[in-house]
Amino acid sequence: MNFANPHFAEPHWLWLAVLAPLLLAGLQRYSAWARGKQLAQLAAPQFLDGLTGSYSPARRAIKNVLLVLAAAGVGLALARPQWGEQAETSHLLGQDTLFILDCSRSMLASDVTPNRLQRAKLAILDYVQRSSGGRVGLVAFAGQAFLQCPLTFDYGAFRDALIAIDDRTIPIPGTDIGRGLDEAYRAMDKGERRKVLVLLTDGEDLEKGGVRIAEALAKQTSSSSRWGLARRQARRSRS
Repeated sequence: MNFANPHFAEPHWLWLAVLAPLLLAGLQRYSAWARGKQLAQLAAPQFLDGLTGSYSPARRAIKNVLLVLAAAGVGLALARPQWGEQAETSHLLGQDTLFILDCSRSMLASDVTPNRLQRAKLAILDYVQRSSGGRVGLVAFAGQAFLQCPLTFDYGAFRDALIAIDDRTIPIPGTDIGRGLDEAYRAMDKGERRKVLVLLTDGEDLEKGGVRIAEALAKQTSSSSRWGLARRQARRSRS
């Protein structure tokens, strides 16, 4: 066991470990004095030995000492003594990457194997495995957009959310890239960490809002925040 660097996590409770035993000891002394005074008023001194024959000063002293130690222990426990050192992996480095995945029915086209949607999901998984270290999140969109996985360091949970996406995830048909971008922006933290939005789609922006939303986001972001937008467009099947 490593006992290096002993310290208290809540040192302001140490006053209780000092004052509580002193107050309790004072109360015990006063109680003993008051008890003796009451006995003296109850009977003559020659009869006190007979009345208090079952009384054990040693047991009472042990009881009082244990109570004082318990009071001190409560104060020490509240102060939370700690020792030892443990190395922790920091997640402060890295970037936030939020994937915006088109899951409309056109993504089921099989001009790439097995289809566009599955190929896009495989590409996302490959990127995450190669670029671990930052948080990842996922937005699915078609005619509407919903956050499927908030930004997280839990790559297992992200993978489960990604695998679960299919053409029925968003019941509203269409390809509204603007809604996807807007949902991704609202899911992003507005801190200093570098942020990247990765858009994966095979279609045109049917609602014509993608460029407008992208320009609006560029105006809303502060100069201290660094944003990037990558777009991957799957190959269209030729008619």
